[in-house]
Amino acid sequence: MPTTVSTMMTRVRRRIEDTQGVHWSDAEVIAAINEAKNDLYDMISLRNRDVIPTHTQEFVYPANTMDVELSSIFPALDVGTFDVLLVSALALNSASDPDNPPVPLYRKNFEELYRRGRGYSLFYGDFIDEAGNPETWDGGSTIRYHNVCFCIQGDKLFLDPIPRNNTRLRIEIVRRFKEYAEDGSEKTLSLFPDKERIFQRYTRIIEYMSTLILKGRSDEATDPVLLQLNQKMQLLNSWLDQQSTTGTPRVVVDGY
Repeated sequence: MPTTVSTMMTRVRRRIEDTQGVHWSDAEVIAAINEAKNDLYDMISLRNRDVIPTHTQEFVYPANTMDVELSSIFPALDVGTFDVLLVSALALNSASDPDNPPVPLYRKNFEELYRRGRGYSLFYGDFIDEAGNPETWDGGSTIRYHNVCFCIQGDKLFLDPIPRNNTRLRIEIVRRFKEYAEDGSEKTLSLFPDKERIFQRYTRIIEYMSTLILKGRSDEATDPVLLQLNQKMQLLNSWLDQQSTTGTPRVVVDGY
């Protein structure tokens, strides 16, 4: 059975020897669990983000626009609760399908945007092809996609060059682990809900980390909780490394 937040709170309280909630309130325990989940996500993301489930959103990038805010692309998500992994463009301004496949765009650093000669246009529609004719790129043309890059700077998405036409993008993101309301209204939810459930086997890590966060320090020369946490982290790191060598391929292309 999936571990719920309430179950995790009980396990943590046993670890800190405060089953009656005399020293730590429920809000403090939930806050420690949230902090532990955030720390675990950062560890996994830095070690091997290939194992983190992705979420997909298609978005029409408006013509003649230098940038759009990520909040307009993902209105249901708070900026900072997800990371953009990949941006692709579609040749046609319609939903992706076998006849309109997404073409991945290269990623560029913010300071490299539009870095060309003074006489070079910022707009894609002003390009000239090999035959001397104006280019008519409408999105993810497999012929011209290599000319187009994207950039994520803070809470904004940029395209370079700026498209002259509305352009449909397919955006892949990875979401940070869910945090729970400290008022206890979400105690019955799973600790690792939905796509996060692939990390259900590592609930003990959350238990040990939450315990250490609440205790702050240990008076023992060798803290048994810390020792158990280190053992679990070794198993987690071994599993993460294995996904790259035997399971999940890792491709690094211009910033990915």
